[in-house]
Amino acid sequence: MKTLSQFIKEDLQDVEFSFRQITKRPDSCEWQEDKGAKHYEIELLGSGRLVRFFYSMGSACGKPKKDEVIACLVMDSLCAEEKFEDFCNNYGYSSDSIKAKGIWEMCKETASKLLTVVGIDRFETMQSLENDI
Repeated sequence: MKTLSQFIKEDLQDVEFSFRQITKRPDSCEWQEDKGAKHYEIELLGSGRLVRFFYSMGSACGKPKKDEVIACLVMDSLCAEEKFEDFCNNYGYSSDSIKAKGIWEMCKETASKLLTVVGIDRFETMQSLENDI
């Protein structure tokens, strides 16, 4: 059975990946507080659709790589399948936190965008694979 990174490299060759570094994310991501973090706008083009995501990395990391970014998006999309209260319990948030609700909703948006680009079959396959990144 393939790992997630193998699947992305072998089965998502038709999905185009590009990025550009930005100085600050326009969303409310916790990475904003890390002064050394690098922020990017990621574009994925697949199935004739273009979607954009914001992505951040620590200062010691190199440039974003397609397999790493998509694997991260897949992990975020898995959070979207949880009920909000379960999400909070699993990740240490208070269920009456507006910030937590926003993060959970961003995960739902990520899932929707990723599904748009890769299609339902590949989306579900990626969610079922072991993340080796």
